[in-house]
Amino acid sequence: MNGYGIGWRKWAALASLAVLAALGGLVWWLMGGCESEPPPANNESDLVQRSVTLLRTMSDSNILELMLQVAYFQAERGRLPAGIAEVEDAMRSTGWPATPTATTRGVPLAYRPTGARTYEIVLPGDDGRPGTADDVVIPETVPDDMPRGLDPAAFRLWWVTRQIGALRDRVPEGLRHYLPQASEEQAPQAP
Repeated sequence: MNGYGIGWRKWAALASLAVLAALGGLVWWLMGGCESEPPPANNESDLVQRSVTLLRTMSDSNILELMLQVAYFQAERGRLPAGIAEVEDAMRSTGWPATPTATTRGVPLAYRPTGARTYEIVLPGDDGRPGTADDVVIPETVPDDMPRGLDPAAFRLWWVTRQIGALRDRVPEGLRHYLPQASEEQAPQAP
């Protein structure tokens, strides 16, 4: 015991509590403390966030299947379908998989034509409600050079090859500077 009537273990416990309180206060301050307004986001980080959300959404296999079936419908009928139900009716007799109406996670898909060769696939955003500002909108354009008369397996192969070739164009213009640049020196040369 020291001259103040408190043992060394009690001093160690009090000192440890003081250090923990100080560390907690420091972490709280570094994390923003009582700030009531979030720090302003710059336009590029907002663009990056929206683009990542869009690209992640577009990688869903049901969305890709719906895009493929819409393209096949266009190739066979010469026009875009009026809605997903029309795609379902047309695909039922061709041997294609069932036309997706939701993502693989169960988020409902909406399809809406916007022009002769353009359409959008729309999913509810983070709030889970369709028709709000945070909806994820995937704009699509049906290629104008689609082959007609291919069987479903051959069309699927053509479409997948075409989509892979167009991936670079899918990245928003403001983010393309992040992509690696292909040069003629890097391109494979024919033997």
